[in-house]
Amino acid sequence: MKKHVPEIYLEQLYLNELSPKKTGSIDNEDTDNLLKDIELSNKEILEKYPPSFIKEGILRKLNNKSETKSKKTDFRSFTLKAVPIAAALIFLTLNLSHLNQTTSQDNIIRSKGLTPELSVYIDRNNAPSELFNNDIVSESDLIQLTYNAAGNKYGVIFSIDGRGVITLHYPEDKNSTPLIDPNGSHALPFSYELDDAPAFERFFFVSSKQVFDISTILKSAENILKYENPETIKTLKLTTEFNQQTIILKKGN
Repeated sequence: MKKHVPEIYLEQLYLNELSPKKTGSIDNEDTDNLLKDIELSNKEILEKYPPSFIKEGILRKLNNKSETKSKKTDFRSFTLKAVPIAAALIFLTLNLSHLNQTTSQDNIIRSKGLTPELSVYIDRNNAPSELFNNDIVSESDLIQLTYNAAGNKYGVIFSIDGRGVITLHYPEDKNSTPLIDPNGSHALPFSYELDDAPAFERFFFVSSKQVFDISTILKSAENILKYENPETIKTLKLTTEFNQQTIILKKGN
């Protein structure tokens, strides 16, 4: 009898986020076909909801404080199904009106991006909530990262966790050119599930008007790990051409 492969495992395997232990537990001979189905599903969704459509929806939500809550999308239902890439974008487009404090005048001004900004949202009770420094999160929490480059054309987003592991979130390939959209607020094209790393998860957004080598940024991040308490380090040792933003989340039970 073939062993059933949980859909969340397939999604994580597709994104190269499945742990080696769980990857080794998958022996279904149809796994390759299932992964192809995921890829096909992603393409179909992105054809139906192209990036331009998603971007317009996000900006409309950010700038319309009187938006009603008539549309609700179950984020978990997207995450558990075979749509890991497009799901996060649709989630933000339809549900951004539920975000905490988005109706305040300060938040509307902040969204216009006077300075570069990194934001973190979590799915709680089927609605997104914004997280701030020192907020408590737990293993398996689903979060979404967004950035506002405020005119910068190049940027990288990564995190350091309590195990000292550096995870590159954007771009996914450290050898690529770190192009970002210089205008408006943008969600990364995938959600991020917190693992069981202890103590903390600190996210960094480093941006610049000039192109740079991602390895330079990651090397500076590695230097943080030499400190006794790396979670307390809020900035990397970089030249003044770089803007840096960081958010730290504390890991709870």
